[in-house]
Amino acid sequence: PADVAWAMASAASARGTSTGLAAKHPTGRIAGVVTTRRGNPLPGICVVTAPRHGGRFLFATTHSKAAYVTPPMPPAKYLALFFNCRNPGNFAPQFYQNASFRNANPVPVTAGKVTRNVNAHLAPGATIAGKTTGAAPPGTPVGRVCVAAGGTGAATVFGGETISDAQGHYRIEDLGTGPYLVQFDPGCLQSSVYAPLVLGRTIHVLDGHVTTGVNAVLPVGGSVSGTVTAAWNGQPLAGVCGVAASFDGSYGSLAR
Repeated sequence: PADVAWAMASAASARGTSTGLAAKHPTGRIAGVVTTRRGNPLPGICVVTAPRHGGRFLFATTHSKAAYVTPPMPPAKYLALFFNCRNPGNFAPQFYQNASFRNANPVPVTAGKVTRNVNAHLAPGATIAGKTTGAAPPGTPVGRVCVAAGGTGAATVFGGETISDAQGHYRIEDLGTGPYLVQFDPGCLQSSVYAPLVLGRTIHVLDGHVTTGVNAVLPVGGSVSGTVTAAWNGQPLAGVCGVAASFDGSYGSLAR
């Protein structure tokens, strides 16, 4: 189930699109409205649904009046996750009826009908902020570092990512209450002398609050080099990709 939920969040964040079904299958839909806790309409909120025990993901986005309707889906019980994907504000994600993933209430879909009033009222989002610097020389700002926060425990499936600015400052918004692991990758957009880093502590955040000082001192990285040749004649081979990865799979690098 956790893998299903992570896929729901990451796939919808990356695509923001919907997956259709053949018209020959009996289908239903889910519809609702997304607002703030004060009742203000929220356009640009993504709604991603998937069968409770795994299956095809379906996506929808609230329009200017904050309403949404999912694409046709087979009859089943679905999880519905609401999160900010196109709204300029900062809002916490949530499952239907403000439940966590483990306690999410499934939404029944019946063939030929629309299950209405599957609404959400989003709280202000939590924020993680900090700065990325290098270990050598100490305090050197490191910009264009990819920073990702992944939720655990009560925040499972919640998460976000950003890129630090030229001075190393970053902010990750649209997070929900709970604990997060934060990872820094200085080589995601550029070659770097610094190695990736997973922060050695869990960051606990609250809806509507900014957690500052989540800083990272990136260690100087090592490198692996060599020559690739053909087994049959020993001639060098161009255009061959090589991958170096840590044993636990947390770090990796690609070269040609």
